[in-house]
Amino acid sequence: MSREEVAQICFAALESPYASGKTFEVKSVVPFSEPFTVDPQNPPSEKNYNVYFKTLKDGITGKEILESV
Repeated sequence: MSREEVAQICFAALESPYASGKTFEVKSVVPFSEPFTVDPQNPPSEKNYNVYFKTLKDGITGKEILESV
């Protein structure tokens, strides 16, 4: 995950009413041992993070979610 994407997520969370007062975790599906690269000719499209923020629940932590699975 690029630093730019982390910054975009943080900025989107600050602007989103769905993320207000919530805690969430972000993870990359690229293994840590592999470098994260972006093809400049085919960059990833902009994401609407509100889609993800809408599913956040009040008072639930990542640990609680993992324990419920």
